[in-house]
Amino acid sequence: MLCLVRTLKLAAVFLFLAGAEAAASTFNVVASDDGARMERLADGVFVIIHDDAPDGWPHSNTGVIEYDDGVFVVDSTYLPARARADIKLIKKVTKKPVRYLTTTHWHMDHNNGDIAYREAFPDIVVIREQNVDRYIKVNSPWWKTLSTKDGSSMLKGLSELEHHIDTKMDEDGEALTDGQLRERRAFAKKYRAQVNDTQELDIVSGDILFEGRLVLLLGERRIVLTDHGRANSPHDVTIYLPAEKILFAGDIAVQSPLPYTVYSWPLDWVSVLSDIEDMPVDAMVLGHGPTQTDHNYTRKLHASYKTILDRTAQGLTEGKILSEIQETIALDDLRADYAPWTDNVTNEDWKHFKDTMVDRAFKSIRGQGGL
Repeated sequence: MLCLVRTLKLAAVFLFLAGAEAAASTFNVVASDDGARMERLADGVFVIIHDDAPDGWPHSNTGVIEYDDGVFVVDSTYLPARARADIKLIKKVTKKPVRYLTTTHWHMDHNNGDIAYREAFPDIVVIREQNVDRYIKVNSPWWKTLSTKDGSSMLKGLSELEHHIDTKMDEDGEALTDGQLRERRAFAKKYRAQVNDTQELDIVSGDILFEGRLVLLLGERRIVLTDHGRANSPHDVTIYLPAEKILFAGDIAVQSPLPYTVYSWPLDWVSVLSDIEDMPVDAMVLGHGPTQTDHNYTRKLHASYKTILDRTAQGLTEGKILSEIQETIALDDLRADYAPWTDNVTNEDWKHFKDTMVDRAFKSIRGQGGL
């Protein structure tokens, strides 16, 4: 999910996390803790859906696939501490060890937790698309340094929170009640743990690298890993169980509640969405957001992105520059057609999504550099 730049103030992050409620699901919750719930998708197949990290950054959804003598995990989340907690959840539903771990794409909220699995299961085999592995080796150390150096937004957020606790005043200068202080102290404890987790982050390399497509036969499980190329990232990999009709889509499809589009490839993304629509699904695990039971949301994304591309192309034929196209494309009709985007998205966030997608479409259609 790296593409959504978080600019939320600490107060907004705190209030969001404190008041967040889990979305309703059609799947049974089989295990949970104070930051995640594990849902059963089919016999021996699960998804772990997480609350956001203390800094407001989202954890990826995590897939758990049990087979004859082991467990195959998809995406390890943003923080090692959260991955360690996930391992405890996995152990509540099976005594089998995690033998394989894979990554849908390079964004750190999907793989920073890899080290927790390597520590818990030293013989684990990490499987990655070869370019995904290469991007992780570049970007994860960069993220670690960026996030924990003096003046970073993560450290500023912790400092600001601790200041309010020390002064017993909230962000508006109002006195905090005893209850509010207790809540902020508990939140600060989690925030400090995140900072420590990030400072001590170790990067895990892939053990098996593949190109294009990899089919695994693990006992009775057939697991198909497919690199779809450019969509949300340069190489977006899906994990598909054809017998069970379960698809782990990564950030090719996100509802959190908006898709993440800042560093994306809209022209290619539309084709990738068309490809995954051809995969029959009884359950589709998004990179972030609630599990889907069909391709209705996939088709919604597909139609929305196609509309954005078409309207951007029309603006180009009229000789408009990027800012003019961004100003004239409102996309309110797309927003009104889908309740989560109407009910759960601020106008500011919608404008950011819209302007970002138009920017990427503008450059994609013109064949400009940097894409």
